[in-house]
Amino acid sequence: MRCIIIDDDILTQNLIKGFVNKSGLITCKGVYNNPVEAQEIIKTNQIDLIFLDIEMPEMSGFDFLDTQNYFQQIIVISGSEKYALNTFEYGVTDYLLKPITYERFLKSLTKSIDKYISFNSCEYDDCIFVKKDNLYKKIKI
Repeated sequence: MRCIIIDDDILTQNLIKGFVNKSGLITCKGVYNNPVEAQEIIKTNQIDLIFLDIEMPEMSGFDFLDTQNYFQQIIVISGSEKYALNTFEYGVTDYLLKPITYERFLKSLTKSIDKYISFNSCEYDDCIFVKKDNLYKKIKI
């Protein structure tokens, strides 16, 4: 799996990138200060997972979720638990509350990997996935 990190806090960027490298389970393809910077790589590269902060200048995480037609999994990173319920309305994979521990990061990453494996393996060769209201449905053709 390939991920990017979108967070305006350099300490959080370094922490998440360090956790990604330490896990050895996924590859970090970039670190960005805001969603505007990240939009080009999302469009032109296969990115499977986005670690997304909510409170950022220029474009908030919610603005990104509202405007982006994304197919990547999203793990929200926030210093406040007040956004948690709203983010799950977008079908995010998980919500990490700062300060983030490695154990909690791994739990979230495992959930994402399980979802990725489930999504990318069909019991039948003739199935597709359709996205509706930020949820994926497997349909046998």
